[in-house]
Amino acid sequence: MIKQSFEDMKLKELKDMTLTQIWDKFKKPFNFAWKAGIIVIAVGITCGLFSELMGWLWCYVEGDSYDTEYVSDKIQVRYYTDGTCRIYTRWDNKKLSKKLRYVDPYPLAGDTLTTYQSLDGKWGYLSTMSGKIVIPAAYAEVWDFSEGLAAVVDATGKSGYIDRTGEMVFYVEDICVYGTDNSFCNGLCILKSATSGLKGAINKTGDWILPMKYHQIFSPYSNGFIKVSDGEHWGLFDSTGKELFPIAYDDIYYDEGYDRVFINRNGVKQLVSVTGEVIEAFIVDRISPLNYIVEYNPDSTNVVATHPYLVEYEIDSERGVLDSRTSKVIIPAEYDTIEMISRTSIKASLDIEHVESVIFDVQGHKLP
Repeated sequence: MIKQSFEDMKLKELKDMTLTQIWDKFKKPFNFAWKAGIIVIAVGITCGLFSELMGWLWCYVEGDSYDTEYVSDKIQVRYYTDGTCRIYTRWDNKKLSKKLRYVDPYPLAGDTLTTYQSLDGKWGYLSTMSGKIVIPAAYAEVWDFSEGLAAVVDATGKSGYIDRTGEMVFYVEDICVYGTDNSFCNGLCILKSATSGLKGAINKTGDWILPMKYHQIFSPYSNGFIKVSDGEHWGLFDSTGKELFPIAYDDIYYDEGYDRVFINRNGVKQLVSVTGEVIEAFIVDRISPLNYIVEYNPDSTNVVATHPYLVEYEIDSERGVLDSRTSKVIIPAEYDTIEMISRTSIKASLDIEHVESVIFDVQGHKLP
């Protein structure tokens, strides 16, 4: 009852006050409020300017200016003009690392590790998600990870492969570490000898599937089949190093989709199974007629004729001559160009400029 009477008295007092009296009553709190607001705004602006100034000064200290590369959706690298770099978060620019010599901004697609170089010139690996060092910089050379392994050269100059924890899985000797990617593909890695320059293939446990004695080895097919050359001919091996087709073909191609092999030898192309059974005994990519000049007219069109049974055939962009009556190879498909210079003679050239040419008769015998 007393509380209600007090509130009624205050309300009556407020009603009896003039506007001037009301303003006088609330002037002090209002003045305090707007002055406080101005101070807050001023402090905010000052802090913003200070932050901007500090950012500018930091850039100056860090190396005057920088270029930015985004390693992932989590981190960025700033490359300064003094040859150093630092890692920052991508969105709020928080510093994540000390100064480094280099960070590779282009890791292999999908990989969460990338290479970096410390100021002392050694290499290691860091996370593309957090920017944290995963494998400390302790190597003279490093390569990207592939199928869980990465090639490295340690501080003593020994080459080997480490796993994603930095543990050495196996060492390899006499390999050329420069000019090759040293990466695994379908469980195998093609390596080149530092002394001979020849190539071989190892598996992920470090076993040599093919010794380093081949001039060329193509990247393995998805099932591990490998196309190999001795410098003149080609063959095919499986993922264990077993010979499927000897190195005796002008070319060889494994058709993964149908598990079959195209082989080309002495101008004859065949389609066979993986076990060597013939599916198609003779395959050509193109056949065209052979024309020759019967009468040469310098002032008008030459008179030409088409040979009645000899045709030009093409296999893998190389050309030869067939007898269309019997499908007998007259000139094997080993030449860049074929030209019939008369009814009884044919010129086959190893180059478009006809610098290296051979003249044959229509039976396929070389003429002087």
